[in-house]
Amino acid sequence: MQKMSEISIGSDSTAATIAENIKKGQASCACVQAHFRGDWLIANFYAGQNFPDGKMDRKYLDDTFPEQPVLVRDVSCHNVALNTAALMRVGYGADVEGPPGGQYMRRQDGQLTGELVEAASAEVFASLPQPPVSVVKEALIYGIKMSESHKFGITSLQEASGNTLYLYALRELDAEGRLDMQIFPHIGHAPESFAQEKSHLNEESQLLTFEEFLEALTKHDAKGLTCKIHCAGDGSARRVLDVLERVRQSNPSGPLHELAHCNTIHQDDIKRMAELRITAEMSPAIFHDTSLTSKYPHIFKWPFKELQDTGVHVTVGSDWFLTDTPGLFPAPTAIVERFGMQEGKTAKEVGGTKISRIITLAGAEAVGKASEMGSIETGKRANFIAVDRDLSRGEFSGAKVLKAWFEGKMAWEDMDNVVSM
Repeated sequence: MQKMSEISIGSDSTAATIAENIKKGQASCACVQAHFRGDWLIANFYAGQNFPDGKMDRKYLDDTFPEQPVLVRDVSCHNVALNTAALMRVGYGADVEGPPGGQYMRRQDGQLTGELVEAASAEVFASLPQPPVSVVKEALIYGIKMSESHKFGITSLQEASGNTLYLYALRELDAEGRLDMQIFPHIGHAPESFAQEKSHLNEESQLLTFEEFLEALTKHDAKGLTCKIHCAGDGSARRVLDVLERVRQSNPSGPLHELAHCNTIHQDDIKRMAELRITAEMSPAIFHDTSLTSKYPHIFKWPFKELQDTGVHVTVGSDWFLTDTPGLFPAPTAIVERFGMQEGKTAKEVGGTKISRIITLAGAEAVGKASEMGSIETGKRANFIAVDRDLSRGEFSGAKVLKAWFEGKMAWEDMDNVVSM
């Protein structure tokens, strides 16, 4: 949806350029014709550090857009900035109180800056005009076809924040025979801002207490549903493990559950993850080797070797917006030598073998579908790719997908490098 109906401004806008960048992007964006958002303009992205004192403010938008509501996501997709017209549209004034798990940022005089943090944006997204199912279907097809997902070796994926419209669109595309991708959607429990619709579970709880979390997870676990819990720190990871320990006591053979991010986990909790049968989904993959994460090594650790050595089930996830080139191989290239050494093998060869399993069979195991997909075996779905080299040797850098098959049919072929197989 972001690619089709929202304005892309990159992430380097400043106080002096953000409004003009949105205006320029508006001229070339399909959102000019996409009226399902009404007169709202939605742009992506801003980075707080590019603004004076690290603070985004509506005043940088108001002169250019005095009457039209504007919403800009920040690069994390957890926070948004509104101009004054947007604040007025949703009825937010100086007296608005921050919800649990969220905050309305304020100037020194108490007036709103327009920046809404975490759960504070939920009400805004829920109030936006929603697209028809036909538009959501177009967006899904775009994500699969136009971004050339098969070209980059992607034949299956997890959706971390599906909603009602998304599920209807998937069902219709599947019935029409147009869903050339194996998709496993997760339904947002909290916060509502990610599902962009009202929760039918507990509208009061945006930041879940221990008991609320335990109640929700116990219910979903009893139904055999895999839960993906996002944990961006060792404290939040420990809280999740404490809850899961209680859940496993009541249902020892329940489904695998996932901890998304796992960028930092206390050493004492790694063994607990193995004992509790928890998948460590290491994400966002694009952060595994960037200048941003290298500046904060105490926060962005991703202990691949320690987790694998302890027997934790490990996968890699994108957990991010759709990039122009959603390739499989940049992330493995960055981490391939982080799995240690073995006698007779280089670190790259050790990592190559482990990563090849992580991006195939381990992903299928995480969603309980290892008997149907994830490896080439008789009776399994014929979803696989052919590449130009032996990835098990760890040579991910520069690797190219030559062909991709989905359910036995060739879905993509590199016509510039045709090979017989």
